[in-house]
Amino acid sequence: RYQKVLDLVTPHAQYRWYFAAVLLLLFVVRVFILQGFFVVAYALGIYLLNLLIPFISPHIDPENDNTNVLPTGGVEEYRPFERRLGEFKFWHGCTRAISIALFCTCLLYTSDAADEEDSVDLGGRRIIKKKKNDIRVIYTCQYQHIGHHSI
Repeated sequence: RYQKVLDLVTPHAQYRWYFAAVLLLLFVVRVFILQGFFVVAYALGIYLLNLLIPFISPHIDPENDNTNVLPTGGVEEYRPFERRLGEFKFWHGCTRAISIALFCTCLLYTSDAADEEDSVDLGGRRIIKKKKNDIRVIYTCQYQHIGHHSI
């Protein structure tokens, strides 16, 4: 089923890249709004760079190729630029990585909430919790507990 979808989108390169760009934009907006998940964003950036390097690298390295001179006659055939990583595999890897990173931003459980055991971090949103006849408004941030105020 997944392979069938991939087969259907293969000839539509422009729309595939639009989809990947929209996913990346959603991820960037989500990270900006939540002011967190910088480790996920860093890991995504490193992975995308690791995909980009073989995409822009030639399949046959000219430094290791035995023919160091330009072709002078009709003996050698013209070889077009062949990528080490094809465009579809590059797109698929990027889209998959961005989707996983976007999913990781939905995992909003932090160690501060686990230490307190009375609140759960919802990505910087207010949480109202009752604790033994005391209503408190707890403000949380993604990686640190900012504070709380009694009402």
